[in-house]
Amino acid sequence: MTREQQTASATYGLIAQKYESVRLAKSEQETDVKIGALALRPEAPVSKHTQAKIAIGLLAAFLLAFFGAAVVVALSIPGAKRKLEAATGSRLTTEAQPTRRLVES
Repeated sequence: MTREQQTASATYGLIAQKYESVRLAKSEQETDVKIGALALRPEAPVSKHTQAKIAIGLLAAFLLAFFGAAVVVALSIPGAKRKLEAATGSRLTTEAQPTRRLVES
């Protein structure tokens, strides 16, 4: 080995040690823990009909809410009628109001 090769090898070793110590010092200063993983394809891909299922679910939720409101009004649960009137701002009429009067003869 020539003198130049020995000098280059020694210089490379010193630079590699300094680089490693600087890298370790920098990693100690970072406060966040960084965990990296390669992105992998899922074993079971997501269904292509996801949007259709979401639309069906929203429609079912709307129908259930509508049915629930109808049941509350129909059963005249105490206090529920006042809450619905306050929420909608209109007066709900659930009792039958007579339209004819009986006249005694």
